Amino acid sequence: MNHAPPDICVILTAHREGLLLRATLESAVEAMQAAAARGISASLLAIADRADALTRAMLDGCEMLEADSGDVGLNRNAAVAATRARYIAMLDADDIWGPSWLAAAFAVAAAGPPGAVWHPEANLYFGHHGHEHWFMHPDMEAPGFDRTAMELFNPWTALCFARREVFVETPYPASDVAGGFGFEDWHWNLATAARGAIHKIVPGTLHLIRQKPTSLMRRTSAEGALRGPPPE
Repeated sequence: MNHAPPDICVILTAHREGLLLRATLESAVEAMQAAAARGISASLLAIADRADALTRAMLDGCEMLEADSGDVGLNRNAAVAATRARYIAMLDADDIWGPSWLAAAFAVAAAGPPGAVWHPEANLYFGHHGHEHWFMHPDMEAPGFDRTAMELFNPWTALCFARREVFVETPYPASDVAGGFGFEDWHWNLATAARGAIHKIVPGTLHLIRQKPTSLMRRTSAEGALRGPPPE
């Protein structure tokens, strides 16, 4: 029997997060349950890239894809190809959503521009003592938004929400940190904007972004890597 695809697919990229996955999974389940209470169906698809045994154990019972690319952008592309959900919500395996995220994002996305990319209003960076801070996402339609500033810094995190077609039309680029290029989410943000996508915020929503001393972003920065070539 054929089943209709869910309204939302939560794509969870996992590597070697181990026990840190617990809080992430709990936040995803809570957000999915809050969405279900409003009649919004959601599924979770994890993609485990070179994951260790503990991370795999934490994902036991989840729908899971295996990967050996070592590249988060390529992993996201593979997961997008594996689902037919109407909307995609990206989640990294050590970050945490606020419970209202999926329901609130779905509501504004369903009523907003079909090609828009949605981000939480606020991000709280935590986990690196003494470096905790808030980061507020800008809305491209807000007065004073400077499009040229997008070339100087990444205005939005990777934990976004959009129609599946947005991710299909603009796949994530592969990173080549050894070759001097990285920051796949920054490149993707610019590429979607170049295709006409509007990046917007979902009012009243929050993500918690874990800082790690050995994160991909820190390694990319330490290597002196640049964002990939400008999108065509």
